[in-house]
Amino acid sequence: MTNQYVDFVSDEHFLKCVKEVWGNMNNEKRDDEKLQENGIDPIKMIFDIQFNKIDFEEWKIKESERQNDKSSNNAIGDFHQDLLGGVKGWTNLKQGHSSGLDLMKDDNTIFIEIKNKDNDLNANVEKNLRRTMFKQHKKTPNAKIYFGYVIAKNKKSEEKHWDPTKNSEKWEFHNSEKIRRISGNKLYHLITGKENALEQLVCALPLAIKNVIGTDHKLNDREQKEFEKWFKAAF
Repeated sequence: MTNQYVDFVSDEHFLKCVKEVWGNMNNEKRDDEKLQENGIDPIKMIFDIQFNKIDFEEWKIKESERQNDKSSNNAIGDFHQDLLGGVKGWTNLKQGHSSGLDLMKDDNTIFIEIKNKDNDLNANVEKNLRRTMFKQHKKTPNAKIYFGYVIAKNKKSEEKHWDPTKNSEKWEFHNSEKIRRISGNKLYHLITGKENALEQLVCALPLAIKNVIGTDHKLNDREQKEFEKWFKAAF
């Protein structure tokens, strides 16, 4: 039977991943206790209220939206890992695996750490990721170890050697061609074997979301053309 959504994972797995995002993208207004869970910066609060000329209740609505958006971004990163971990021949390593990475090809020839965006890495996170990748490289010297991300700052889909830029990093991590970075369409192609896998995903999501939440929100023709321009610009 032909899949309803994409041809690189089962419909059941695809819907499961979409449901996970739906469950984590809580767009309801957070109460005071929820807003304070991750800490509030009172100094920024003053600037926000004064510069935007809003009252305290309006500020809480905006802060709730900001925190929800951060949770949503995290959910999208998990979505890519969970979805691609369901491709035949691949394993979602999840937290606690000895490699410290996200995905593994079952023949141990490829390991991947997945992020939604390459700018999700600050300097400390990047250094720790390099250390984790190099540690796995020493365990499996013939395997390729990737930092994979869907959205690249340079708006390109590419695969290349991840060359350490600082002298200390070159010394610490060893400049191996097996440690690489890959983005966008090429990331999805590497894992699924389908050149149009990312495009399949984008086309399938509206129907899957409709089937998960029970409501349909279609773009009109003008909006659809505009979306396609944005999609092409991103990759």
